[in-house]
Amino acid sequence: MSELTERVQQLTPAELVFSLREVAENVELIDPDITAALLTRAADDLARAHSEEASDDAS
Repeated sequence: MSELTERVQQLTPAELVFSLREVAENVELIDPDITAALLTRAADDLARAHSEEASDDAS
């Protein structure tokens, strides 16, 4: 795991949301690797939350 990916994984949900908003507002200025790491983390979190909801609904 790269250092950047590791740092992004350690963000709290609030920090992740803030960072994604900053990227959205300044996308032309942000390093593509940072954008990719943040979006990957957000997608993973959303997928995990969706899976948990589906499991809860099945119970």
